[in-house]
Amino acid sequence: MSSQKTIDYFVLLLYLFFMNFRDETLRRLIQDKEALKYELQNQPKSDFLALFLNEMEIYKERRILDFLCGTGMYSVYLAQMNNRVIVTETSPDAIQITTLRAKQNDITLEFAEMSPSFRINLPKNVFNGATLIDSINYFDDNEVLAIVQEINRLLIKNGFLFINFLPEEPIPTKFKFEFRNDGTLILHDGPEKGKILYLRDSKKIETFFKEGFALVDIEETRSGMKKVLAKKI
Repeated sequence: MSSQKTIDYFVLLLYLFFMNFRDETLRRLIQDKEALKYELQNQPKSDFLALFLNEMEIYKERRILDFLCGTGMYSVYLAQMNNRVIVTETSPDAIQITTLRAKQNDITLEFAEMSPSFRINLPKNVFNGATLIDSINYFDDNEVLAIVQEINRLLIKNGFLFINFLPEEPIPTKFKFEFRNDGTLILHDGPEKGKILYLRDSKKIETFFKEGFALVDIEETRSGMKKVLAKKI
């Protein structure tokens, strides 16, 4: 087996491991009443989605797609902020937990069916916002490409996409830097002045810009997690 095929095979196994781990975690939540009760009590930090929600204020009627919604914590929060929220998932257990969370909070969510190829059974240009939270690190570049293309299809022009991910190298946020629409940043001061940084070492995040998205803003948490806001152009 060639070295490239070995790498590809390893990446596939890693992806399957993470997705199986995710599915198994959700399955255990359904089976463990105490763990499920604890999960349903979890609330997102109030400022986590500020980057996204502040920009979405330009729309009188906000239609948001929560792509791979997980246990629905952010779906419910977005709905509580007076947004119309449509959720989609690959995991039936995730949908079940999200339904329970919505009912517990007296929130109405809409559910859209998604195929294994990440295609959603909806017409194009129906959303002015989309979120992809805590999931992008699980996918390889081809899968991210498919996800981004589908989100691009569903968003209106100038619609906003919010994602977060854990990069291999954090951005030195104490220094000034400039966003560029090719998915890179250029430092303007500090010991690495003039250096060009990629948002991620792999091609995953660069895919957003090749698929018609422009970088609007970026934040970094203390743990190094990046929160990225992009706009469909």
